[in-house]
Amino acid sequence: MKSAWDFRDLKGDGIWRNPCEPELNINIPGLKSRLHPSESIMGNYNGKVLVVGQDWFGWERIIKKGGAPWEQDLTLPTNKVVTNVFKPSDGVMINALWFLRPQTTGTLPKMSSDARDANRDILEYTIRQMSNVERIVCLGQKSYRFLHYTMFGKLGSVPTKRLRDSFKIKGVDAVYFPHVGNFGINNMRKAHNFPSYQDTKDYIIKYAKGETDLYPDEYVKKLSENRVSILTGFNPFYIK
Repeated sequence: MKSAWDFRDLKGDGIWRNPCEPELNINIPGLKSRLHPSESIMGNYNGKVLVVGQDWFGWERIIKKGGAPWEQDLTLPTNKVVTNVFKPSDGVMINALWFLRPQTTGTLPKMSSDARDANRDILEYTIRQMSNVERIVCLGQKSYRFLHYTMFGKLGSVPTKRLRDSFKIKGVDAVYFPHVGNFGINNMRKAHNFPSYQDTKDYIIKYAKGETDLYPDEYVKKLSENRVSILTGFNPFYIK
């Protein structure tokens, strides 16, 4: 299994930079122990789920701070929610963009073809190491679109709220998923009339892990039918 350090010779293009560049002063032991910084949250390459976020820190911020550890900050709100939804044993968490852009806000800068090819090579290498992977889960619209850009050079179309949008990478479905932060979960609850926040979160976990193939409206309908039949003492339905 290769680490980020094994890809230190991949060239950026000035705007997009390799995290191993000496000027960035990212912790070398971290670069030598992980391919992706988010492996500090989920790093089980025997798992079934590849979780994809947007990108890591912008390199301008890293230089200003004088360096950074090659890991995710578990105190950030989104990372806290990710650890509540997914277990470390579920699989691996990465960013759609391995190369670093100047800032993580604003319009996505165009990558040179060489930088994008290198970024795609790292993504495909990651998937090859996960022999059990069954689903690639993109956290939010930007992660989905950034991943599409990495693979095909185009930002994917904005996915629908019905989660029917997907494309394949190495034969594995990459699916759009509501961002697992509180804002994303609450938006999904309202859009599909889930009975509660917890019901919405439970659905997200099941869908992400491939434990249900139902889309939100179908799941909510079955959920309501199950609860009605439980009250009457008869439960013919099984959510899958």
